[in-house]
Amino acid sequence: LGCILAELIIRRPLFMGENYVEQIDLILEVLGTPSKDDVQFISNRNALRHIQRKERKNPMDFRKLFPNANPEMLDLMSEMLEFNPNNRIGVDSSLDHQYFTCLRVKETETTCQTTLDFGYENPKLTISDLKKIFLEEATSSISS
Repeated sequence: LGCILAELIIRRPLFMGENYVEQIDLILEVLGTPSKDDVQFISNRNALRHIQRKERKNPMDFRKLFPNANPEMLDLMSEMLEFNPNNRIGVDSSLDHQYFTCLRVKETETTCQTTLDFGYENPKLTISDLKKIFLEEATSSISS
């Protein structure tokens, strides 16, 4: 969510890497070099090795990076853009943040009572399934 908030300000992608190495470099350029504790969640050995080989960098000053942004927004963004996902501000705390004080009417909010199933986003498809889907997609645009 921190990236989206930043992108609303700058009106372009914040970290637009062509591959995972470039993506990591762009993130480190803004957030600085993470501590040893902050990289413990990384399971990709190549990515971890790349980060560990990088020269130490301090984080950028968000006030300079986003000079026209509201100070409360910058504070919230800095809490959202923590390198370690375990250190990022949570949804409820984000909504309680001072930045949303004038926008939020807590009494009108509802909470979903069921767990959402996003299993459809990662279907186990075979090559045959993919060929069938591509063919259906290609032929549907011809007949439309």
